[in-house]
Amino acid sequence: MASFGLPSEPPPPPPELHRILPVFYRLCGTRSYLDGGVPAPLRDSEILAWSQLRGEPLNQVELFMLDLLDQTWLHVMRTKGAPEDG
Repeated sequence: MASFGLPSEPPPPPPELHRILPVFYRLCGTRSYLDGGVPAPLRDSEILAWSQLRGEPLNQVELFMLDLLDQTWLHVMRTKGAPEDG
């Protein structure tokens, strides 16, 4: 298969995500789904409960990063099976 100059594996995440990315993955594993199997956004109450239960407080920047990761993940997952235009 042609690689078109792209790396065979994605690059590692930047250092700024080293703490929050595993948190996002753990939260993602507990995500609820809407009718039709559509993934639901992570709710603030779920994030707060996760943080309190594990004794891992999250600061405002980390919460913002979680929100951006979630929005991006949802966009990819929701458009993954959508038919292409054209």
